Parts: sequence; C-alpha cells; structure tokens
Amino acid sequence: MRHPHFSTADYPLIKAELEPLLRLWHRADLVENWLAQMTKKHQVTIKHTVVVTRTPEQVWDFTQDWTQRSRWDPAITSAEIIESEPAPLVRAKGFGWTSFVAKYKLYDRPRRTSLVMVDCVPSWLGGGGAWSYEPGDDRNTTCWTQTNTLVLGTSWNFAFLKPLFRWQLGWFTRRAMRKAKRMVEREPRIEL
Repeated sequence: MRHPHFSTADYPLIKAELEPLLRLWHRADLVENWLAQMTKKHQVTIKHTVVVTRTPEQVWDFTQDWTQRSRWDPAITSAEIIESEPAPLVRAKGFGWTSFVAKYKLYDRPRRTSLVMVDCVPSWLGGGGAWSYEPGDDRNTTCWTQTNTLVLGTSWNFAFLKPLFRWQLGWFTRRAMRKAKRMVEREPRIEL
C-alpha cells in the first residue's frame, strides 16, 4: 500500500534529506559527548621546571614569602597574610580585577606545597597549584617545579577561551619563574 502523499519517485529525495539526521541519530554518543564537554567546568594546567643554583631551603624561603611575591610574579599585585600557622592563609589580588584566598593543603618545607584558590573573584574562576623543590646533583642546586591549574566556569564560552587561558597561565608561570630564579640567585649564597 502506498502512502497517499508520497510516490516511490520521492523516496531518494526524502532519504537524502533525512540522511544527516540519521547519521546524527546513529552517532548520538558524539552529540552527548559534545554537550557534556560544553557544560562541565573547564580547566587548564601548566607544568614548568627551572633549575636554580641555590639550596632548596633558599629557593623555598624566597618563593614562599608572599610579602615579596608581587616583586617577581606578574599575576600577583598584592598579598595579605591572614594566618601564618600551621600553614599560610593568604588573600591575594591578582592580574586585572581578580582576587582569591590561597589555602594551603600541604606545606612541607623545603620539599612541597599544595594550595587551592577559594573565595575567588570572579566567581567563575578557581584553581590551585603544587610546587616542588627537589635537590639537584650537588647541594647548591634546586629543581623547582610548578604545576598550576585554573578552573573556569561551565559556560560553553570557556571551551572556546580555554586555549587563551592556557597560553596566559603558561606565560605568567614561565615569566615568574625566570624572574624569581634571577632574583634568588642574586642573593648571597649561604653555604651549608
């Protein structure tokens, strides 16, 4: 029995029009995956290492001093220490109009730190980082590694802006570490 509105001559035309929808239907997993990517929090992580010709203690003491942080880190414009024991709690103002509280999860002098950014402005921004200070081959060098993460909001706009945030976080991290290395290496060496 024929459908009253279509003739067999119409079938190729109808099939051609419906084929893209059928392909999407059969690949619904791709659409679902795309939608999931657009609605999750987006994050970017950067890891960078420099070798500093100072002991881990000297590098730690210099880079963990928040009162001096704005001298070498362009992402931090000012910092106020809220608590210092057992681990620092620091309110920081950042590049542009950002601010956050740095809450340490690990503070193991002179080996490792780990912190999370809380009370962030803007509210769609978050993140954290982990820094390590590994002794080099001799007692007077340190492999200083930063792993920094920015967590962005859930808007689909962040999916498109993610490469820009990755570039910016990488640029700030590398620039800050190079400047801190130069500054700490200029300080008098303390022989142990």
